[in-house]
Amino acid sequence: MTRKIWGNKKAYMIAAVLSLLLCAAASVSKLLIGFDIDEGYAIAMPYRLLTGDRLFADMWEIHQTSSFLPAILMWPYLKIAGSTEGIVIYLRVVSYIIHLVMTFFVWRMTGKLLSADATSLYAKTGSLLAACVYFNLLPKWMQSVDFSMQQMWGLTLVIFLIYMEENKKPSFSLL
Repeated sequence: MTRKIWGNKKAYMIAAVLSLLLCAAASVSKLLIGFDIDEGYAIAMPYRLLTGDRLFADMWEIHQTSSFLPAILMWPYLKIAGSTEGIVIYLRVVSYIIHLVMTFFVWRMTGKLLSADATSLYAKTGSLLAACVYFNLLPKWMQSVDFSMQQMWGLTLVIFLIYMEENKKPSFSLL
């Protein structure tokens, strides 16, 4: 006799718990392990901006405009710490927090897309799994506030704004 997998609450719960545990393990590894040449580049550009280099005059890197967000995030760290020691881990943690917030939005939106009331087990588990996939599919193998992560977050926000605009009910109309 075969069991229906779609109706099995235990399978959904196991999938959800396993996904969350794997996300936690991936988070720890991305925060503490690895340093890529792009990560150094993503830190050097905002540091140069904070130390007085001017965009398009002193800096001619192709991704120089992506240094605004990391520069804003680095500024308080440099003021408090007084040096760049530990800045890589700090920016990884900040990037992790931003990515976690974006993942929360993915979880909420996919829950709304999967079910009108988002109370069914299918919608809850499906949205959790979609959020876990989003959380772990980084543009690169590192967790950083670099240009590729900024593009991913920007695209995600654009998709959310379009979805919210398409699904809002007008409360006031001039016509």
